[in-house]
Amino acid sequence: MTTPTITVPLLRRHLNAAYLRRGKRLFEAGAILHYDLVHPRLLRGAVLEGEGEETAEVTVHFGREAIQGDCSCTVGFNCPHVAALLYRLRAEQEQRHEDAPTRTEDPFGRWLNRLDRGDARAMADENLYAPGIRQRLIYLIRPDEEGRPLLHLRATQQRDGGGYGMLNRFPPDRVIAARPNFALAVDIELAQRIIDLREKPLDHHVPLTGSAAAALLEAAIATGRCHYLDHNRPALAAGEERKGLWCWRRDQAGNQRLTLQVGEEFPPLLPLTPPWYIDAEAHRCGPVACPMAERAADLLQLPQISVERQEESITRLRAVLPEGIPQPEPVPVEQRMVTPTPLLRLYTLPASPATGNRPLTGAEFFFDYEGHLVHSDSEERLLTWQEGELLVRAERDRGEELRCRSLLVRFGLSHMPVDPHQRRQRIPEWVAISDEQWFGFVTDCVPQLRAQGFVVEIEESFRFRAMEVTDWHFAIEGEGVSGRATLTASTDSREQLDLIEAVSGWLHENPEYLTDEAIEGLTRQKKIHLPLPGGRWLAIPTGILQSMLRHLVDLFTGHETVPATQWVALGRALEQRPDVRFQQNDEWLEQMRRLTESDAIPAAVVPQGLRATLREYQIEGLNWLQFLRQLGLGGILADDMGLGKTVQTLAHILLEKEEGRLDLPALVVAPTSLMHNWKAEAARFTPDLSVLVLHGPNRKEAFDRIGDHDLVLTTYPLLPRDREAICAFRYHLLILDEAQQVKNPRSKAAQIVRTIDARHRLCLTGTPLENHLGELWTQFDFLMPGYLFGQQSFTRHFRRPIEQEGSQLRREQLNLRIRPFMLRRAKSDVVRELPPKTEIVRCVTMEEQQQRLYESVRLSMEQKVRESLAAVGLGRSRMVVLDALLRMRQVCCDPRLLRLRQDPPPPSAKMELLCDMLPEMVSEGRRILLFSQFTKMLRLIEEACRSLGIPYSKLTGNTRDRITPIERFQQGKVPLFLISLKAGGTGLNLTAADTVIHYDPWWNPAVEDQASDRAHRIGQEKAVFVYKLITAGTVEERILEMQARKRQLAEGIHDATRGKQPLWSEAELESLFAPIR
Repeated sequence: MTTPTITVPLLRRHLNAAYLRRGKRLFEAGAILHYDLVHPRLLRGAVLEGEGEETAEVTVHFGREAIQGDCSCTVGFNCPHVAALLYRLRAEQEQRHEDAPTRTEDPFGRWLNRLDRGDARAMADENLYAPGIRQRLIYLIRPDEEGRPLLHLRATQQRDGGGYGMLNRFPPDRVIAARPNFALAVDIELAQRIIDLREKPLDHHVPLTGSAAAALLEAAIATGRCHYLDHNRPALAAGEERKGLWCWRRDQAGNQRLTLQVGEEFPPLLPLTPPWYIDAEAHRCGPVACPMAERAADLLQLPQISVERQEESITRLRAVLPEGIPQPEPVPVEQRMVTPTPLLRLYTLPASPATGNRPLTGAEFFFDYEGHLVHSDSEERLLTWQEGELLVRAERDRGEELRCRSLLVRFGLSHMPVDPHQRRQRIPEWVAISDEQWFGFVTDCVPQLRAQGFVVEIEESFRFRAMEVTDWHFAIEGEGVSGRATLTASTDSREQLDLIEAVSGWLHENPEYLTDEAIEGLTRQKKIHLPLPGGRWLAIPTGILQSMLRHLVDLFTGHETVPATQWVALGRALEQRPDVRFQQNDEWLEQMRRLTESDAIPAAVVPQGLRATLREYQIEGLNWLQFLRQLGLGGILADDMGLGKTVQTLAHILLEKEEGRLDLPALVVAPTSLMHNWKAEAARFTPDLSVLVLHGPNRKEAFDRIGDHDLVLTTYPLLPRDREAICAFRYHLLILDEAQQVKNPRSKAAQIVRTIDARHRLCLTGTPLENHLGELWTQFDFLMPGYLFGQQSFTRHFRRPIEQEGSQLRREQLNLRIRPFMLRRAKSDVVRELPPKTEIVRCVTMEEQQQRLYESVRLSMEQKVRESLAAVGLGRSRMVVLDALLRMRQVCCDPRLLRLRQDPPPPSAKMELLCDMLPEMVSEGRRILLFSQFTKMLRLIEEACRSLGIPYSKLTGNTRDRITPIERFQQGKVPLFLISLKAGGTGLNLTAADTVIHYDPWWNPAVEDQASDRAHRIGQEKAVFVYKLITAGTVEERILEMQARKRQLAEGIHDATRGKQPLWSEAELESLFAPIR
């Protein structure tokens, strides 16, 4: 590991130019007090900060590609003091290179060389130290605060690698008294002289003025341990006498001072008698031969002549200056009015500890007064400069400066004033709030500033330079339901940039832009800047970026496959932009577009053997089923209950047979209650299909004949029992009716249907989503495994953001994914002639006895639930919570549902309401369906009907003969049909009814809707009234509120424009167990 060669380009690359100039002056002025190359990659030192004794401690680390200098000064990082040390290292490296040929010189030659440099005394002194003595007394020339040169006595220690360590004060009195072993006889003599010449009793130094001090300095130089400013610079040697001429030297402000010009230079001078010069580069010190040498000490300390008082001062001096000393001449002064030119310099500091280890971007702001720069925050009121012999003075134009500062603020920069001493570190004083604001400033504001007369300099280090894009290109191709696309940007240098990769990298650092609010918020900006390798940036129009974020969220959240529909949607969003060129697989793209637009799907032929007239929307459904089969895809036919999903499916199967594709049977798996309905509808609408029903105790005898039939019917409960026989065959089409029955992916039925071998798969359901999005995932995982990813990924990317966070973006993305493969039509959309359905909520208030019983049960159950939650948590307390809620709901329905010791139990307010409603409705000729989830409740209602003399039919899960009670009601033999919600909520066609009563609310609104649609369906000619009986202020009211949120979730999957509220809140469980309101 070697120390890097310090070159000027290397210095310019890592340090500010102003700091380099200042550092070079410090080095040349001998301001380096200590210098130590501790390690090839570590440099330490100390540099004199000003004219006093304050020093800056410096540490420089050399990395592979960086120089990092830390300093104790206010600047702190890569400051002028760091630059001074680096110039010292550079000089040493150059000297080493020049001395290289002499390294073979013999020891005697080196001795003679040292002797020639005046080091003989030093060599002799070194021989006087005892072995192992490393401490030394040295003599150091430094100015005080007023600029007077002083000779200091200091103690230090020799380093192993050469040079000295840190300095310590060592009083001359102590040298005399203690006579330490590192004090030579000459040191004791010099200490005594310092004591004799010092101004104050405790001083460790003497002023270098007069003849006695000249003799002291000469003796100190002779020790070989006298140094100027920096004790680690070479010791001063006695120099030859040089001639000097008195002259008046003018500074930048026009002030004059009497000094000596020695040769062509103006070296540091010591006001001794005679005066002495210091040659900082040659490290020599000697007398100056000049007129009036005996009075030089006084003359050199003559105060300067200020421009303001020059006439008075010159007049007084002319009377006292001795002959041989030139008279000062007045400086011609011109007062000038100057309009400044604003100069803004943009830059970026590299990452370092001083910048928080990150790049720091800012702007420096100056005003140029005819080539003379002044910092915008400078307190200077008056500027001065020289033009030849003329001194120009100009007042700053504060009004113009204020106008220019206001422009920067108006264009979005913020002013962060810093201490003037920190300006050398270039701590940004004008900053932008964000990266995007910097880009906007450079793109939009800099041209306007230049138009208003600003000079704007953009340094190479400035980070925010955007590449110019000449063309945006979108290409799409695909196969099946997946697509591939490329989005590229062509730059003015003909480079092709991958936009998807660039956006992915940007999102990795800015994941918050995948939220709905952030994407919408992008509209406020014209362009967004994406980082590219190599510190470059790409400016992408906001419209293109928003389209990518909205339609490719799956890709940007970790999934490599993107459904074709999302690529199609992205293409549609971009095709209106004139700056985007397209290249695409037209045939495949057209197929994908048809999937997303049902009216664009090619028409299929209605099968000739169909004994039904299909409505227009049913023909569209047939077309959609045929198109999915053509593409080898599955789907969900999710029409509302009563719109004829069964007849559309039968027409699809029949068409497959008539066109010769049904060479294997179609298998329908349905709830037990629908077996008769499927068989009857197949016989009625498609008699040409041979049907085999696998149901009943004798079904095993038909297993061998499965392959001989067009349509095979079986039930979900029988799948586990008949799995081996059913899975032994391959099927042309596998259909799940009421597919929500397999919403639990871990259920046996759900697992078995995944193993059945079928060319095509189809789900039929009026409620694809009852409770949560996981049910939708289960159905799609059956249809097209992996299309909605794995269950955990689906939950992370869709279910949780939609259900818990209300993400509209993820809702839209999910809709876009499933839309082509789920066809759903509501009755209100497709059957205009269907009579209206009116929902009426009838609330009833409990009497005092029933209220007391409810509160007693509620308090008891609440305590039980809280104990369970505390013990095992909410997830494992589900059964405890449901049991508690069940008991509260039973009290609402009728206290007799509870097994109470109280005799008789309190009367039921809801039962009394029902007993008032039923006779009136029957007398009006209403045909009534009454649903309850409690079969025991239905028995209590039976007793009430018998008391009221109202005939009825009844259907529960225990009813073996389902046909008879249905026919009795449909044929008008009874006005009331009592139905168990789960037994009769699906699969029944009861259009004879015009009134539906839900005696008790169920958690899932879809289940209630299904039950209501037994009456409100195709074939109904009368208006339908749906009554919901609710006990006021109880858990039933809370259930009604929760139903509304569940309905919003289900509808939101088909309507991405709905509101976005979380499905559940943490307070809902608390609400369910709240007291009566």
